Amino acid sequence: MEYWIVDPLRYWVETYQRKKNKFEKFQRKDKTGNLISSVLSDFSITLEKMFSA
Repeated sequence: MEYWIVDPLRYWVETYQRKKNKFEKFQRKDKTGNLISSVLSDFSITLEKMFSA
């Protein structure tokens, strides 16, 4: 599967989204990191705007 070589940005975004989803599941157990998770979600929204533009 050489797909990620052809489309590295999409591969990176999908990998980032998977990591973010795992991180959000972890955050539900630990509320002390709410600032970090909100910064991450803001960052992902910014990325989505960049790639959809």
